[in-house]
Amino acid sequence: NLPTVLRFLQYKEDQISGCRDRVESIKPEHLHREFTKELQKVHPQWLRDAQQKANQGWTCKAWTDDTNDQHDGGEGNTINHLPKTKTT
Repeated sequence: NLPTVLRFLQYKEDQISGCRDRVESIKPEHLHREFTKELQKVHPQWLRDAQQKANQGWTCKAWTDDTNDQHDGGEGNTINHLPKTKTT
């Protein structure tokens, strides 16, 4: 599910609800960045693994890559907004 969440936050932010009208909430256009930043802190390997799958396309059959969808880059689109990790 995490790869789908990453893609959804990145490409379907116009479909995120429940936070636009709340002053204290993180707005949809910032959710992907904030989510990945925090996930990088606590589970960096989960993030790396999910990112690899997310870059291959939707893992949930409810979503498709539609090249006519301006919020979804279509096939081959990758998510490049994740923090870099140091390898040891």
